[in-house]
Amino acid sequence: MAFMALQAPGDDSAHLIYEFERRAYPVRNSLLTIGRDAASHILIREPAVSRNHAELRSEDGKFVLHPCGVNPTTVNGMSLAEPRCLAEGDKVEVGSAVLTFTTKRLPLGVAVIEPAGASKREKDISTRRNTIKHPILAGDLDPDSPRKVPTNVIVIAVLVIAVILYLLGR
Repeated sequence: MAFMALQAPGDDSAHLIYEFERRAYPVRNSLLTIGRDAASHILIREPAVSRNHAELRSEDGKFVLHPCGVNPTTVNGMSLAEPRCLAEGDKVEVGSAVLTFTTKRLPLGVAVIEPAGASKREKDISTRRNTIKHPILAGDLDPDSPRKVPTNVIVIAVLVIAVILYLLGR
């Protein structure tokens, strides 16, 4: 099932198209963030992507890409060390994701993804999505997960039952 692009004929806004997911993210006159953090407009879940990897801003009628993370951001195969104005068709690589910058009409089959409104929970460290979950910390980091019985309580209960059965069997 293909998604139709929801772009008005007179819409002049620029988009970053995430090639793999066939999604377009509108830039307009605001900030567009790219990264691994759950609050990012374009969320890329890879260990090679920084939480706040890059930002695309509208400055004086041009769209400028600012690298923010420690991991490299490349534009058309060249590593980006300082802010750079994007031109039509530029390929921005963040981790393994390829994002194409365009100000033209979107191709068929590309869905426009509007940024969600920020909630108060996004700023809370306990609500961040984790790319790599440590098995010991996994339950502690997700406040919405059901409470689990600690392993040591289960082990003690099994040992107590085994001792009772042993004593009753004598």
